[in-house]
Amino acid sequence: MNVTQASDRDRIEQEIARLERDIEASAPADQENGRLAIKQEALDSYRQRFHTFDRLQLRVDQLLHQAGRCEESLYSARIEMAAIRAGMSETQVDSVIEALQATIHQAKEVQDELKRLGYWA
Repeated sequence: MNVTQASDRDRIEQEIARLERDIEASAPADQENGRLAIKQEALDSYRQRFHTFDRLQLRVDQLLHQAGRCEESLYSARIEMAAIRAGMSETQVDSVIEALQATIHQAKEVQDELKRLGYWA
């Protein structure tokens, strides 16, 4: 999430706009001496970075969505645990245990992914 800070994104957007203006305003001499090609390469690079921000933001949104799903599962498990106290059958208890194990497995997968991405120590 730190990588996709708005200030960095804004700075890249401004640089893209500046390079686009520079390219449009380029003199014919700029094309002859290679300056236009350099500006175009820089513009392509900034555009690629900008699209990388979009992909990273989508990935962060997906991870937050998964965290929300885990939260919902844990909430459901809590309600089911309360029902166990009220006297459920052994089959229903097994069902609760399976749901909790699935939730824990999902949480560990998200944690592993965060570790792999360097967000978790």
